[in-house]
Amino acid sequence: MDQLSRLPLECLQRILHTIADNKSLSIAVLARLARVNRYICLVTLPIIYRNPFHHYIGHLEVRPRILYRTLLASVITVSNPHPSLSLEFKLDDATPAGPYSPRLDHLRHLLIKPDPFRNCVLLGFDAVLVEQTSSDIQERLDRLPSAFVNSFYSKNDLLWRCHGAVVLRELNWAFANPVLEQLETLSIPLSDIHRYHQVVDRLPRLELIYFLLDEVYDKS
Repeated sequence: MDQLSRLPLECLQRILHTIADNKSLSIAVLARLARVNRYICLVTLPIIYRNPFHHYIGHLEVRPRILYRTLLASVITVSNPHPSLSLEFKLDDATPAGPYSPRLDHLRHLLIKPDPFRNCVLLGFDAVLVEQTSSDIQERLDRLPSAFVNSFYSKNDLLWRCHGAVVLRELNWAFANPVLEQLETLSIPLSDIHRYHQVVDRLPRLELIYFLLDEVYDKS
């Protein structure tokens, strides 16, 4: 048995929380520890996924995308994802989370910031497929000021921006809805505020709300 597994549970948890709170360390350290053995994995996963979009997430594109897709694997076990999520994260090929996989059960703080999300998560896409898949995109296009629309070099660039706004809104809801009762921090896109207002009675533990300016012409 490795030395970490010999530690009392409280000592191991304290070490893992120290790693998670250290800005100089990345989530990769905790991820490597989770692979040591089943015992350490079960202790580490709640810490990793308690606040998964915390500052220690790496800036490389692949890491945030893997994180989002991993959490979405838990979502598709309980509900059908929005078409924009299936398209962006290729969920048709995703394997639903098993009993030993990361789950949303550990999530307590959900804060997805628009700028890092657009810059580090979204990738290129088939503009024609996006336009056909989501009526939400056309609704956003119809609301855009003409001066803003004309500022884009091409329609594909504008579609990418609208696609990103829809994905952010639906991703936030996909993560929040199954676990609203346990959330302590929650980001709410202003374009979607009515959906959250309808479930306010499911938020008994909520302490902090971040409102996201998620229209495509917003700066944040």
